[in-house]
Amino acid sequence: MYMAKFKNNKKQTRVDRNISTNKDFYNTPIIIKDNINSKRGKIFVKILNSKYINMIFLIIASLLVGGLLFYFINYNNFNEDIKIKHVSVDKNYLFLGDSLTYRYNLDKFYPDKKNIIVNSGINGNKTNNILDNMYNRVYKYNPSDVFILIGTNDISKGYSLQKIFDNYISIITQIKKNRPAATIRVISIYPVNYDLRKIDKKVNKLDSINRLNESLKIYCKNNSLVYIDMYSKLVDDKGYLDKKYTEDGLHLNDEGYEVVTSVLMKYMEE
Repeated sequence: MYMAKFKNNKKQTRVDRNISTNKDFYNTPIIIKDNINSKRGKIFVKILNSKYINMIFLIIASLLVGGLLFYFINYNNFNEDIKIKHVSVDKNYLFLGDSLTYRYNLDKFYPDKKNIIVNSGINGNKTNNILDNMYNRVYKYNPSDVFILIGTNDISKGYSLQKIFDNYISIITQIKKNRPAATIRVISIYPVNYDLRKIDKKVNKLDSINRLNESLKIYCKNNSLVYIDMYSKLVDDKGYLDKKYTEDGLHLNDEGYEVVTSVLMKYMEE
């Protein structure tokens, strides 16, 4: 495990049947002994007694087998949005996350990559929001490189660290399964600033962030994934998000994103 569990009788009736074992019995047409007065019933009896009954069964069986073969041959086409083919892709980058990603002006900070970069961040997103919409958030872009930053809103809403971690791993696992050619990079969750942000200091959000980051770091190391420590690049002496990088204590300003860009650029030039 990469992360310790976080606290926060029926009676049977015998029926005697006198069935002839004479060889002629097996060549005798099926006879319906019940009184059937309806026209449909008489037609049904004629069909069952018909010498073409075996042919009819053969046709039905052929149709069933043919239908099954058609289904399995075209299985990938029916599920093209679920079972993605393993394909090689050109270099293109996808940033996946919440408002911290949404507010990251990628065109501005990576002007030479405007046509090969996608911002898949949505304000207020949590890990479960991404899991519920993986195709539109990731797969359809067929990225060669995925940068993931998510979890701040989960912590803010009081989700257990174990649940957040499990969701995070599910996101990574699904990307690896559906886009195996993609390189996945996990960005550490950013620090927050208590002085600028209205946060109950009795609930140590920074402690939760650090614990989750440490678990993600260990998971990445054990699974040959890249973990990018952005936390230490943005933190001040108190362990808070440095005031010069933010106005509201949570989201970054341009100076903060310049720091992020300087760190990520080397991974985009590999």
